[in-house]
Amino acid sequence: MIETARMQSGSSTNIELNGRRTRIGDSVSVSPAGGRFVSAVVRGNIGQDRVEVDIITARLDDLYTAADVRVAARVSALARGNTDILLTFEPMFSWLNEDTVAFRWESGDGSTQVFRLDLSAEHLTQVTAHDRGVTFFRFHSDGTIIYQVPAPPEPPSPSLLRTGGLVESVDAYVLAQGEAHATGIITDMYNRRWFLQRAGESPRHIDVSGMGHDVDRTRVAAFSPDGRYLVVAATPAEIPATWDAYRGGYMDVIVKNERVNPRTGLMAIQLQQYYLIDVATGEVRTALDAPVPLAFDNVFWSPDSTSFLVGPTYLPFPTDEAGVWGRALIEIDPYTLERRILPTFGLSADRRSWDEIRWVENDTVLVREGQTELLLRRSEGQWSLLSEETAPLIEAPIEPPVRVEARQDANTPPVLFAVDARAGTELLIYDPNPGLVDRFSLGHVEHFEWAAGPRTWSGMLYYPAGYEEGRRYPLVLQTHGHGAPSQFSLNGMGGSHPAMGPGVSIYVAQPLAGRGMFVLQMEDQGGFASGREELEAYMSAYAAAIGALDDRGFISPDRVGISGFSRTGWHVLYALTHTDIPFAAAIASDNIQGGYSHPLMIPGSAEFELGSAPYGTGLKNWLEMSPSFSVERLRTPLRLQAEGAKTPSFLLSAWEFFSRARHTGLPVEFNLAPDVLNGSHLLQNPAQTLAIQQGAVEWFDYWLNGVLPADGEKRSRQLRKLKHLNDLAKQEPRPPLLDWQPVSRP
Repeated sequence: MIETARMQSGSSTNIELNGRRTRIGDSVSVSPAGGRFVSAVVRGNIGQDRVEVDIITARLDDLYTAADVRVAARVSALARGNTDILLTFEPMFSWLNEDTVAFRWESGDGSTQVFRLDLSAEHLTQVTAHDRGVTFFRFHSDGTIIYQVPAPPEPPSPSLLRTGGLVESVDAYVLAQGEAHATGIITDMYNRRWFLQRAGESPRHIDVSGMGHDVDRTRVAAFSPDGRYLVVAATPAEIPATWDAYRGGYMDVIVKNERVNPRTGLMAIQLQQYYLIDVATGEVRTALDAPVPLAFDNVFWSPDSTSFLVGPTYLPFPTDEAGVWGRALIEIDPYTLERRILPTFGLSADRRSWDEIRWVENDTVLVREGQTELLLRRSEGQWSLLSEETAPLIEAPIEPPVRVEARQDANTPPVLFAVDARAGTELLIYDPNPGLVDRFSLGHVEHFEWAAGPRTWSGMLYYPAGYEEGRRYPLVLQTHGHGAPSQFSLNGMGGSHPAMGPGVSIYVAQPLAGRGMFVLQMEDQGGFASGREELEAYMSAYAAAIGALDDRGFISPDRVGISGFSRTGWHVLYALTHTDIPFAAAIASDNIQGGYSHPLMIPGSAEFELGSAPYGTGLKNWLEMSPSFSVERLRTPLRLQAEGAKTPSFLLSAWEFFSRARHTGLPVEFNLAPDVLNGSHLLQNPAQTLAIQQGAVEWFDYWLNGVLPADGEKRSRQLRKLKHLNDLAKQEPRPPLLDWQPVSRP
C-alpha cells in the first residue's frame, strides 16, 4: 500500500459562511479578505493507529510571506465511529476573522468539540465542552456560535417484552437488539439538540420545533450578516396533509414513510423545514411551511440582512409545478416572513445543475447554470429578469496581491504554489508528499469516455505500472464516481471524497495498477425515472466499458473484476445475479440489498430502487429485481463487506445475501472491518482502512492474477476453498431469471 498525505479544507460545493459565499472544495481555505490561507494536511499513522493533521498557514502579503508556511497546530484523532471531521462534505474551517479559524476535532476525552485556532499566535483553544460532543456548528463573526449535540437517550423504561403493551415503532432494528420500545434505534442515533451561545454568555438550548430535540439530517445554520437572525433546518413537529403532494428527490417516499413511522424511520427523519431564530431572544418562527429538498439546503442572506433567499426549494400550497417539485427560488423577509418568488425561466428543470446563487447587490441576485446566467432585480417588491441592455456591469471581486493555487493533474500529485497577481511570478511553497512519484511505481492515468446506449460515460483509466503495448491485462471496474480529470488520485475517487491520505472504502486504483491491472474508475450518473432504468443504464455501461477496452487490445475480457460501495454495491450485486457479464471477481461493500430484511429493518427504504412496496402486486418487482431473490444465479467469487455498523443488527442485510449464497454452496465471503461497531460508512481510521484496502488488493490479485497472499497460510486456505466452490458452481447450469406474475385467487 502507498502511504500519503492529503491537503483538505472542505467540500466541493459553494456555501454561505458568515454572509460570504465561499468555494470550499480546494486544498486551501483563504481568509475573507484574502490575507492568509490555512489547510489541513491529513496523514494516517499506522504505528499509532491515529489520523494526524498538521494545520498549516502562511500570510499572503507577498511571495516571501506565502513561502513561510508554518504548522500552526498539530492534532490527532483515533477517527473511529463518526469520521465526518475528516471528510470533505462539510467545510473543515470557519473563519472568525483574518487570523482565526474554528473547526471540530476530537478532544482529550474522545468527544468531538469545537476548537478555535489563532493562526498568528499558533494558539489552540477548546470552545465547547459538551459531554456528548458536538456534531455541527456555525460561528458568526461577532463570536456567537450555534451548535448541535446528540440528544440524551430516552429515559430507561421497562421493556415491552417484559411488561407488555402496544408496539408503536415498526423499526425492527430495535427488536433485533432485544427490545420493542417506541423510539427506535434510528431516533436514538440521530436525535440532536441545538445550542446557541453568544460571546461571553452561557449556551442556551433552543427547542427549534417544540419537541425537545431535532434530527440531524441537514446541516443548515445561516447567520444574517448583522448577527440578528439565524436560519436553521429542523424536524417539524407535525406534517401537514398537503405535503403528500410534493414530488421529486424521494420526497413522496419520505413523506409516506413519515406517515407510518413518524420520526423513527431512516427515511422519515430526513423530513425537515426551515426555521428562523432571533439570536437575542431565542424566539423561533417557521420560516417556510414546506419541506427542505433533500441535499439542497441552501440559504443566502442579503448583504444588508433585510432578506434571505432559499432555493431550490418546495413552496407552500397552493403553488405551481416548480414549488411542487422543489425547483423554486424565493426571498423571505425575516421581519414579516413575507415571501417573494424569483423567476427562473431559462434554467434547467434539473435543480442539481444550478451552479451558483449569490447576491450582487441588496436588490440584485445572480443565478448561474453552466454558461447560462440570470440577473434578477427587485423593484417595488417584485422580482424581474434583467435584459442584457438593462443589466448592471458586475464588477469582479478585488483580487488579493497573492493567491494560493493547488496544482496537480491526473499523473502529478498536488502541491501548493503562490502566485503574485500583479507581476505574474510564482513560487512553489509546499509539497505534502515529496518524491511520491519517484518512491513508488505508479500507473499512467488518463480520462476515458465511452458510449452505452443513449448515454456517454466517463472514467479515469489507470494503466498497469510498467505497461507494455500489445499485452493484455486484467481489468477492475471501480464505481461510485471520480474527481475532475485534472485531479490526482491514488485510490480512484476524488471530488468530495478523499483522493489521497487515509483512503475511502475498497477503492485502490494505484495499488491494483502496481499489481499489473488496468483500473477504470467510473463516474456516477443520475436523472433516472426509476430504479429499473438506473440498473439498466449501469449494466449497459459496464458491458460497454469492457467492450471498449477489449477492442483497444488493453484487457483480457475473461479477467475482469468489479467493486461497488454503498449504492453501487447494489448495482454490482445486480450485475452478478441479473446479467451475463462474465466478471471474474467482485466486491460489494456497505450496500443496500433489497431482500427480506431490508423492508423489515428500514420500512419504506428501497421502494424507489425496486419500484414498489414489497407486498401485493408490488412484490413482483422485488422478486424480479432484488439480487437477494436471485442469489442462486451467482457465478462470480464475491467478497461482501461491512465497514461500519452502529449495532450488530445493521449487518443483517448483507448477512442475508451471504447466508443464502453460502448455504447454496456459492463462492462468497463476508468480511467485517476491524472493530466494525466503531467503524463508519466512510472509513478514515488507518488500521480499519488498511485492512479493508489490503483485502481488496489481495482479492483481485488472487482471482485475476492467480497470486496468493505472500504471508498468511490461513488466508491462502480460505481462498483455495472459495476457488473449489467456484469451480463446482461453474459446473452447474445457471438457473434462468424468473418472470413473476401476480394471479388473483378466487
